Amino acid sequence: MTIRPNLPDAWFELACAHELAGHDDDAQAAYSKAGDLAPREGGPVENHLHFVQRLASWFERQDPATWSNPAPAGGKPSPVSRHVFLLGYPRSGTTLTEADLAFLRDDESLDKLIRLDPALAEQMRAAYWARVRAEVPDFEGKTFVDMAPLNGIKLPMIARLFPQALVVLCRRDPRDVVLSCFRRNFTVNASTYQFTSLDSTARHYDAVMRLMEKHLQVLPLPVHVVDYASLIAGFDATTRALTEFVGVPWSGEMRDFSRTAAERDIRTASAPQVRQGLFDGTRQWLAYREQMESVLPALERWVVKFGYEL
Repeated sequence: MTIRPNLPDAWFELACAHELAGHDDDAQAAYSKAGDLAPREGGPVENHLHFVQRLASWFERQDPATWSNPAPAGGKPSPVSRHVFLLGYPRSGTTLTEADLAFLRDDESLDKLIRLDPALAEQMRAAYWARVRAEVPDFEGKTFVDMAPLNGIKLPMIARLFPQALVVLCRRDPRDVVLSCFRRNFTVNASTYQFTSLDSTARHYDAVMRLMEKHLQVLPLPVHVVDYASLIAGFDATTRALTEFVGVPWSGEMRDFSRTAAERDIRTASAPQVRQGLFDGTRQWLAYREQMESVLPALERWVVKFGYEL
């Protein structure tokens, strides 16, 4: 029997080894090689950058007055006491799968959000909560956090289906975000395929941020921003502000989140870091300043807007 190595994974492991040894140029080259060898996009799956651009083009054509007032929730009462969408970049979840198929396939399906049929809305909410129940059987009556950062590109749909939901937006230095996505060995799908090169990651990040900016200017959703650097510098103050926004009591036990994380099944790429405690990942991009030179112009708008130093 011949065992064929997974070449992208092998190059990724080599990149990590170079990084630990302080060989930044060699690490960057190995990360790039891993991206080059990642499975190609193709078939019926829409290129995720094109998907984001299509959503942006549709939203720009809409009358802002259409979204000035939240749509009535209607239907059955929410099974949770508080519903929070944790958004930002880079990972997306699957809890809105049925609604994605109903509303985001093309412009015609997106137009259904303008005058949302109550029966269809209730059907999509029921499908959403059924998927949640399959993952978290005891969620009812509690504060439920849907952690799917890339769902920020779907905020019009969220605003229509869950007008009482709260939005928590996580922000971090865009240069660190893009570098971190590029350096992670994600399972390849339509969105993570964008992270196979620094250039495509930066272009995707810029497109997502532009779309979310348009959404947040128009949609009547309550939004609270959590800045990563502020969280590192002042954990208690930042988490107190967050819990006040969500409407849950703050506790000093929140400082010991790594212990709680160790007892749970965490499926994100950052799980090892979460279990180690508060990780300071600020300004990591500086070690790769030369390699990132070509993508910095695409990120400058967001570096400035989010208050980071050029």
